[in-house]
Amino acid sequence: MSTRGCIARRTNTKAGPGFKGRYHHWDGYPSGLGKTLFGHFKKDLKAMLKYLIDDHPAGWSTINGADFTKPPGFDSSGPSCYCHGSRSEEGFSVTHKNASDSGVEYAYVFEKTTMFVLSSCYKEGGGKMIGMFGCGAEADKVYWKVIGTVDLNGKEPKWEKMQ
Repeated sequence: MSTRGCIARRTNTKAGPGFKGRYHHWDGYPSGLGKTLFGHFKKDLKAMLKYLIDDHPAGWSTINGADFTKPPGFDSSGPSCYCHGSRSEEGFSVTHKNASDSGVEYAYVFEKTTMFVLSSCYKEGGGKMIGMFGCGAEADKVYWKVIGTVDLNGKEPKWEKMQ
């Protein structure tokens, strides 16, 4: 079963901080996608976000374990995106308002040299929201809890502790 994630930039809204980015389907938990985002792109955040968000508007099946020397595409051994190769899907922006409806459980939100790791939680009871088969919970029933703050210029965190 997949764990959906989101790779995003922080946005400011009237209600406070939010995010806007791209969907990531497989292994979106911190020791999967979080670790990949921390360790890849040689800490060049501008290049990473341009590639992962701006250049691939339909989002990702997965970037974990991908060979970034190969071209991206759904049927590629490179990063597996939904906008190149056999899928060629339209763009879709994932935000703090629609992420839980899409089954997104973790959001990796970047601002300057910080990666905020967020987890979707139910407002009632505070338990972890689990997305399944593209479905999650309605946005008004979920809040995004910061479960980790990662300095991209610092030491690698213990990813499993965030899960």
